[in-house]
Amino acid sequence: MEGRLLQIEDELDPAVLVRQKYMRELQDAVSQNRSFFYRRAYRYVGDPNDAEDAVQDALLSAYRHLDHFKGTAKMTTWLTSIVINSALSKLRKRPRHPHTSLEERQQEYRVADTLRGRAIRTLLSKSDSVRNRNIVSPIH
Repeated sequence: MEGRLLQIEDELDPAVLVRQKYMRELQDAVSQNRSFFYRRAYRYVGDPNDAEDAVQDALLSAYRHLDHFKGTAKMTTWLTSIVINSALSKLRKRPRHPHTSLEERQQEYRVADTLRGRAIRTLLSKSDSVRNRNIVSPIH
């Protein structure tokens, strides 16, 4: 009986009613704007996986801090700012200079040298054929 009484009191509590209202708004905003939030995060991080992670982190943070939502702005505006902050946080956690191993660099140089050698041989063979054509061609 006492548990039922607490439940009824909770349902009438204005703070609980406001939280329920904001929870419905949050659910509606997420269901209608999820792809928008993803695109916004992707613009900042430039990586699909990081963008998905940023949106997921942002929505989880919004749910946890729903009581901080003041209602002075739209729910989507509030969520968008959280998504942007989450994306920027992802960027700050990235290493500033990507690291590549020396073996990868050596492989890249070998490929570049091979391509450069082929290009030079092709140019030389074309210039030889042009020279030969000029010598053999009759003068009019």
